[in-house]
Order: sequence, then C-alpha cells, then structure tokens
Amino acid sequence: MSNLGLLFQMVDASLPVGGFVYSMGMESAVKSKLVNNEEDLVRYLSTYVDQLISFEFPFIDAAYSLWKNPNAWKSLMTDYHAMLMNPFLEKSSLVLGKNWLRLYTNLYTSKEMDYFSTHIKKNNNTKLHFTVIFGLITKAMNVTSQDAKEVYLYAALRDQISALTRLGVVGPVGGQKLLTGVLRTTAKKIKNYQSIPHTEAYKSAYLLEITQLNHNFIYSKLFQN
Repeated sequence: MSNLGLLFQMVDASLPVGGFVYSMGMESAVKSKLVNNEEDLVRYLSTYVDQLISFEFPFIDAAYSLWKNPNAWKSLMTDYHAMLMNPFLEKSSLVLGKNWLRLYTNLYTSKEMDYFSTHIKKNNNTKLHFTVIFGLITKAMNVTSQDAKEVYLYAALRDQISALTRLGVVGPVGGQKLLTGVLRTTAKKIKNYQSIPHTEAYKSAYLLEITQLNHNFIYSKLFQN
C-alpha cells in the first residue's frame, strides 16, 4: 500500500481502534456552557489544536528520533505518562495505544514493523500511550514525521467535530464548515511549528484540562474520556 493509502486509512473513522467514541471532554465543554456559539467553538478548537501541538507533537518527533534505540522507548513512554495530569486522558491514551498496537501489528508485515513489534513486546510492563505508539508505528510504516503529525492532528479534530455532531450542537454540513475553517488556521500553525525536545513539551490550555476532569460526572455511554 502507498503512503497516501496508509494516510487515508489512518484518518478513516471506521478504523476499529475506538478513537471515534472518545469525545475528549467535548460533552463536558458543552454541558458546562464553555461553548455556546460558533465563535466559542472556533476558539475552543483552536485552543485544542495549540495544546496538541505544544504537548503531543514533541513526543511524536521523539518517537521518530529514537526509532533506532528501542531501550529509550520505555523511557519515552514513562516521561509521557508522568506529564499527564488528567486520569481520564490517561485512560483514553492507554486504550487507544493498546488498540493501535494490536491492529497495526496484525495488519502489516515488513522488516520495519517486525523490528517494532519485536522490541515493543520486550517492554511488556511499559504503559503504551497512544501518542508514542502512533509515532513509532507511523515511523515503522515509512510515513514522514510531518505527515504523521498532520494526520494525528486531523484525526483529533475530526473526532471533536464528530462529538459535536452527535451532541446536536452542529449538523453534518455545519460541522464540516467548522472543520474547514479550523484546518485553514491549523495549516499555518503546523508550517510554523519548530520541533522541541519532548522534555520541553507543555500543556497550554488548563481550562480544557479542568473541563475534561468534569467529564466523568456527566458520563454517557456514547462519550468516553
């Protein structure tokens, strides 16, 4: 399969990894009146993007740079785990990481994937966080780090829009219009992004964290966090 085909598959909502059911706190944001209109939604999603770039991107880059050093993978996972302050984000990260690992190691065989699979299984006591697993898998599949980050961010935004649609906040067309606008500004942010060490990754939107912490109190079967 070509890299373009792989990228299409990675952003397919039907990919059976469970990402579609994670609203990442969007239900809580709506219920708490943090978002009340289109302007609020744009601001919320733009802030969400900023936080992904400042926190997740450095770990994806680190997974690429440490690819040839499997002994460092466990340390990278440990660092990511230590920097998560939200138990519900931790839960979703571990579930998605486990699901991505199982799915892609079953679907694809190559020298790089065999290398990844062999070494990741040696770290059987490691907490398999999604962001790091995603970086290692996309590297194993010869996806460029730039494409990997763009796919990661697009999928995260798509899931937010899907959550808004399921909540009835926006319709399908309105959701796509919202996504188009946010992606337009996101392109500039990605272009201007300068890679930093994962040890300097940071959360930039603590109000989102607080909103996500409240998510567990309004839990529904459709939305997990």
